[in-house]
Amino acid sequence: EVPSRERLERMWLQLSRLHGDVLTSQTELRRLLEVGPELIPPVSVEAKTSLFVLLSEHLHDTAARAASCLTSRAPEAAPGRLPPAAEEALDFVHAASAWRRLAVPSSLMARALRAACLVDSELCLRMLRDSLFGPLFVAARALPCEASLHQTADKLLAELWPAGAREFA
Repeated sequence: EVPSRERLERMWLQLSRLHGDVLTSQTELRRLLEVGPELIPPVSVEAKTSLFVLLSEHLHDTAARAASCLTSRAPEAAPGRLPPAAEEALDFVHAASAWRRLAVPSSLMARALRAACLVDSELCLRMLRDSLFGPLFVAARALPCEASLHQTADKLLAELWPAGAREFA
């Protein structure tokens, strides 16, 4: 049986409210963790290592893929913008940094990136700067998209973990 339009609308409203509640709770949790990281229980060395090894491998693969998109000439990006394929490679960072809009990203790597920020925000942001954006800045040097890449990186890092991103500016 197909649900009625009215029932679908009620379900949508309930899901929207639930999504809003989760976003509110996550925002409060992040705020608390920024001022008191000791509030979360310790993470085992093995769990932290596994998470950051996974993230490191993905960041290196993403950097190589996105850098290749930047240096290839097809398809061209709009003036001052990243090529679409390079933007697509960064989708998981966009999803992870959308804390205020997206309760649970569908991408496993976006969720891993969020978890890494909660476990060790300083290390996570350093890895993003060094392993992902650093190689992209080199690849984009003197290209029309160079300024756009720097703006994108600054915006994503600030949204991902505002308190830590200021230290890297």
